[in-house]
Formats: sequence, C-alpha cells, structure tokens
Amino acid sequence: MPTDAPQLQIVEVELAEAHTLVVVARCLAGIVRPGTRLRRIRDAAQPVDLTVTELWRYPGLQVEAIDGDCPGFG
Repeated sequence: MPTDAPQLQIVEVELAEAHTLVVVARCLAGIVRPGTRLRRIRDAAQPVDLTVTELWRYPGLQVEAIDGDCPGFG
C-alpha cells in the first residue's frame, strides 16, 4: 500500500438506509475526499469496496477533505 494511501481508524458504523453506511472515523494518514475508495480492512480476509460520498468534521460542518493531521467524521 502506498504511504500516501488513506488510513482510517473506524470508531462507529451505522446503517443509514439500504446500501448506505454512516461511519465515524479518524483519518490516521493520507487525505480522504469524496470519491475516495476504500478497498481493504486490516486483518480482514475479504476485500471491501466502500466509496466516501460526504465528509463532516462534526454535525453542521461539511468539509471537502480530511487529512491525518485533523481527525474528524467520515
């Protein structure tokens, strides 16, 4: 995995509606933007295919990107 690849620490996952998850996460490395695709969960046998559609720093503040220097909601 490239060193600039996004790395997230997932704190909480909740089903919002069919095919939509709300994930609270901390960005540990790299930059996450809408459109970022996440393909792997550490230690998981099966690959995943998740696409970031929105980013919120906290309720009420939507942002364009979150990087490893500033944890927030994803």
